[in-house]
Amino acid sequence: MAKLTFAARCTLIDWVAVDVAGKVPLGVTISGQSVAEQIAMVAHAEQAGADWLILQPPAVGNYDAAEYLRFFGRVMRSTPCPSPSKMRRNTLGAAFPRRISRRCAAKIPISP
Repeated sequence: MAKLTFAARCTLIDWVAVDVAGKVPLGVTISGQSVAEQIAMVAHAEQAGADWLILQPPAVGNYDAAEYLRFFGRVMRSTPCPSPSKMRRNTLGAAFPRRISRRCAAKIPISP
């Protein structure tokens, strides 16, 4: 979905939400290059009826673990939806060791 425009991603979310129509939980992958873009996508997904979200790290850029923590934390705090992050090893490599993952879990409340 990352190659689609913001509007096209919203349209796709709407189509899936209509097709699902509450028959099964709706999960939506959230991508975007900025916190603001991801928060806007989260708001649209929630309005469409998303039950949970999967946050993607920005596709462009190489950041340290602390910056990813800040990025995901700001997006996660914008929503009550369960919102795990997808941590791609090839993107993050050794920059996100287990101790940082534990720190992330301690700082960012995890939805039940």
